[in-house]
Amino acid sequence: MRKVVWPFIILVFLAACSPYGGRLKHSYTENDTRIQDKPIHTGWKIPFDGGDSRPVIEQGIIYIGSETGVVHAVDANTGEIIWKFQQGTKGEPGPTIIESDKGDVQSMIAAAHNMVAEGQHKIKATPIIDDGIVYIGSLDLHMYAINAKSGQMVWSAKLGEIRDRAQVAGESIIVHVRGPRTLQWFPRIRVLDRKGGIRWSTPDDQMATYPTIDKNNIYYSLFQPKTEGQSPFFSLYSADLKTGKALWVTKLKGKRPYTAVIAAGRIYVTAFEGGEIIQVPGGVSSAPKTIHLYALEVENGKLLWDVTAGEPVLTDAPITVGQNLLFIATGEGLQAFDRTTGNRRWIIREDFSPYNLHVGRYLYALKGGFGEDSTLEALSLQDGKQIWSAKLGNTGHNIYTKEGVLYVTAYKDLFAFDSATGKRLWKFTTWSFFNPGTRITTAPEIYQGQLIFPSVTQTFFGKSPIQGYLYSIDLETGEMN
Repeated sequence: MRKVVWPFIILVFLAACSPYGGRLKHSYTENDTRIQDKPIHTGWKIPFDGGDSRPVIEQGIIYIGSETGVVHAVDANTGEIIWKFQQGTKGEPGPTIIESDKGDVQSMIAAAHNMVAEGQHKIKATPIIDDGIVYIGSLDLHMYAINAKSGQMVWSAKLGEIRDRAQVAGESIIVHVRGPRTLQWFPRIRVLDRKGGIRWSTPDDQMATYPTIDKNNIYYSLFQPKTEGQSPFFSLYSADLKTGKALWVTKLKGKRPYTAVIAAGRIYVTAFEGGEIIQVPGGVSSAPKTIHLYALEVENGKLLWDVTAGEPVLTDAPITVGQNLLFIATGEGLQAFDRTTGNRRWIIREDFSPYNLHVGRYLYALKGGFGEDSTLEALSLQDGKQIWSAKLGNTGHNIYTKEGVLYVTAYKDLFAFDSATGKRLWKFTTWSFFNPGTRITTAPEIYQGQLIFPSVTQTFFGKSPIQGYLYSIDLETGEMN
């Protein structure tokens, strides 16, 4: 009777599994042109409560904010933490839960009001580093300036909830903030000096879009949420960045405009019309929504053309510029418009994510509705014909290209594709036999042969959380040895 050496079998089995919660062996073929025995970066990972804050690398140091309200400075080569800056009080990853002993709805609403007024101790904004200072906003209603070398706070300014990355231009720091007005948050623009003082702001009672900066000017839209007795409208502004003085203002039909983009002396912006509650036989209904795409002259705000592009997927229709075209995804489909005339060049009547269009050799887009498994599509810019496609097996989130390689995140997975052919080069996953893994939250950042990216700490009510990490993996193989 033959003996089974169980320890040996177990060791062989374990050797086939990733000890780092993410390594997948790359399968080489005879025709693989890469050097198979080429040394690769060893990689690392450290516990990290990832969120929407994307890593920024400056002089070999990673700067990133966490869901627990901590700004980290990490050595990009080793994963060693150089310093941490804790804003306010330490927060907790995951959603904030409001409890009531008696299930009193009014007391829960009051608690939510207080939470809005006090802010949350989480960082979702991506940092920006300029002249040795890390500028980063927080949900605790403050903007922080931190010494990049020491991690010591230079100043802080209470402005409102900050989710978006600040911008730095000359001596101005431009911050997009949200401030409490009952339970609604009205986005506003605050322009600061280098010491954190407010130079000028947009009105508190109007919603301001995330601004576009071009040279010494700032471009943004203002929208009055409630307009009675007239058609909803918004105003697109060009203003002096330093003083806030308007250079021109153009009133346009629509509401909830999106961030404007500038290309070749023109400014483009989208907004939707409709959606009001209207009386219909037998009750009330919502009026149809229609996306407007506008083109104006940057110099004077003159309207050049206005076209409609169907119903929005949600309320936004971001614009992506490529060659002589504008690309947007709406409920009608993925569309390309001529940048000069506004004529529609082509349309694909399928569901595409409006937030994940990327122009490179081709137009790269994620096809599939919300919550559905995504297909990555490479499309001809000029006619929309499919060049190649690849199924991701989960909902795609971020697309990033660098030197002919396309990096795409899809839940717990990070893929690398040849951007020309669609060939999958490798796949990394945060899952392993020892670790269920969690969602990758941002597009990766590249540094000297490494891909740096965070994953979320997943929380469950009444259960232990699943720890997230900040990862460094090899750029060419997707491995972490």
